[in-house]
Amino acid sequence: MRKTPKEVVWNGIKLPADTLINVCIMNLARQKEYFESPEEFMPSRFLGGDNNNNMYIPFSLGPRKCIGKQFAMIEAQVAMAKLIKNFTFDLVPGLSFDYVASVTNKPKDSCRVYVKPAAPRSDIISNV
Repeated sequence: MRKTPKEVVWNGIKLPADTLINVCIMNLARQKEYFESPEEFMPSRFLGGDNNNNMYIPFSLGPRKCIGKQFAMIEAQVAMAKLIKNFTFDLVPGLSFDYVASVTNKPKDSCRVYVKPAAPRSDIISNV
């Protein structure tokens, strides 16, 4: 959250001094003018490193951005690579990828999946 230091007019809307402003990142990342099929789960849209003019900012931006961003991104890539290499994941039948909008989004139907080894058990243990 930020506070306007003085009266500001933004997009024709007058905001008095000391108005608290909060950016809803979930809505920002679902703008049709910036994202093709914004409600669809498409991780491939970020393969090129383009974040569509800062419309997807899970770690914020600027001098107040999350100091752990780089570490979190590397850690997530390593963890996902190990999981995808060693296991297969299938959503339990009858569940959906729908979500409930909140401060942080959460799965509508919980996130129950079947996890199966992608290789014999002895191979997985020796590679971990």
